[in-house]
Amino acid sequence: MAFEPLLFSIRLHENSRKFLESAIEIANQEWSPELSLASINIITGIELLLKARLASEDFRLLAVDGGTTVAQFEAGDFKSITVDECLKRLKQFGVSLDSRQKQVLKNLQDLRNRTIHYITPKEAEFRGAVEAGLNLYIEFHQSQFDHWDNCYNLKSLNRLIIELHRNEDFVRARFERIKPRLEVSYRPRTHYFDECPSCVQDAVIINDGYFECLFCDYENEISFAVEQRSNDKRVEVCPACSKTSLAWPWWFPELTVKECFCCGYFEGDEPNWSDWKNPGFPTPRLHSDRRDR
Repeated sequence: MAFEPLLFSIRLHENSRKFLESAIEIANQEWSPELSLASINIITGIELLLKARLASEDFRLLAVDGGTTVAQFEAGDFKSITVDECLKRLKQFGVSLDSRQKQVLKNLQDLRNRTIHYITPKEAEFRGAVEAGLNLYIEFHQSQFDHWDNCYNLKSLNRLIIELHRNEDFVRARFERIKPRLEVSYRPRTHYFDECPSCVQDAVIINDGYFECLFCDYENEISFAVEQRSNDKRVEVCPACSKTSLAWPWWFPELTVKECFCCGYFEGDEPNWSDWKNPGFPTPRLHSDRRDR
C-alpha cells in the first residue's frame, strides 16, 4: 500500500485524540486510581499533536536524520526527535507555544517522569496538571487543526469539551484561559445566549456574522440562530448595529415587538413582568436588563 506523506500526520493526529479521549474519561470520574494514567495520556496526546503539526509540513522532519525514507517510517526504523526539538522546528513555520503553554508542557513532562518512577504526587497535583493539559491540547488544536475536526471517524473536539462541562476543575481552568478574550470581545447584550446551546456555559461572543462560544468552539450564523428563536421565523437587519439579528422573540408571543439579539435595540412597548402569561416558559428579562456591551 502506497504511503501518502500527509497520512503520517493524520495518523499522529488520530492517535493523539485517542490519548486525549482516554484522559478525559478518567478525569471525568470523581475519584479514580488511574488518575496518574490520565496525566501520562494527556502529555502523550499533546506531544503527538505537536508532531502531527510538524509532519503536516514534511514527515521527514520528525526524524533526527532528515534523510529517513518512507519505508523506514512505515517500519518504525528511525530515531524520533524530542519534543523540544519539535518545538524548535515548528517555530520555523510560524507555530509556537506561549510561555504559559510551555510551562504547562514542562509540568506535565516532569509529572510523567515522577509517576513512572513511582514518585506519586498528590491527587490535587494530578488534577491540576491534567486540567491545564486538556486546555493546552484544546488551544493548540483550535489554532492548528480545526479544519481536520471531522475528517475521519473521531468525536469532534466540541463534543469532547461538552463531555467535560460537568468537571468543575476543567470548567474553572477553561474559564481562566478564555477570560482575557471574553472580556474584550463583543458579546450579545441580550440574554438569549447566556447559555451556549452546545455546552450551556456563559461564553458566547459575536464574531463577524456568527455567534461563537469561546468555551466549546460552538459556532452558528447569527441570522440562522435568531430565526430559530423568532415567532414568525423572520429576521431583519438591525438599524442600530447592522447585524441580521432583529426579530420578534418567541419569549413575547402576545406582544408585537422586535428586538435585536445582538445589541438589544428594541421596537414596541417595553414589556413588564405582568405581560408574561405563559408559565410554561422561563420568565423573560426586561428590555432594560442588558449587558454593558
